Amino acid sequence: MTAGALTWWLHFKKENQSGLRRELVKLICICSPLSIAGIWTTQVLAIQSPTSLEHSFSLFSILLGFAILLSSITLTSTTEHRVLNRNETLQLSLLAYVGGVITAWLSVGVGEVIVIYLLLKKTTPTLAIALGVIVTALTVWSVSPIHLSNQGDAYFNVILFAGPGAILGGILAKKLALHLPVKGLKIFFAGWIILSGIAMLLI
Repeated sequence: MTAGALTWWLHFKKENQSGLRRELVKLICICSPLSIAGIWTTQVLAIQSPTSLEHSFSLFSILLGFAILLSSITLTSTTEHRVLNRNETLQLSLLAYVGGVITAWLSVGVGEVIVIYLLLKKTTPTLAIALGVIVTALTVWSVSPIHLSNQGDAYFNVILFAGPGAILGGILAKKLALHLPVKGLKIFFAGWIILSGIAMLLI
């Protein structure tokens, strides 16, 4: 996720469309603190997840994935970027906090919630994905002192085995996203969300 976040950040830093870059920076500054607050709220207060959270989140992801898929198929694609209004930005802020709480329980959540919301609001898909990846990375790194301490629960053998593949995937994912047309990218991401939700249900 960190590799993906750095890759997307460098892409938008070089991007000629300054409006998209400013929007990304603004949304990072709004969503990241709230998502970090959400994950730390759960850690500090030791709030336990509902027993059915995994299944609920899976069903939620599948339903919204189909909603994105349906909207992508039925609506004509456009390259024009849509800026969120004040109410939508407030809704996104609340979702970022809730996503941080979910991430504390499942290790995933805030990125998916952000991307799903922005795609449903018909913002630029690359902006939505970049924001979701960057906010997720910042959120997870914010609690790294807990998990990387001597009393932490990080499994370094798994990190050494899976880390290189995750870094390569983070870099290649951006290249794939930029080469797909807008409608194709929405369909691809919706399919990924649906498959991820189904996989969580089967675990």
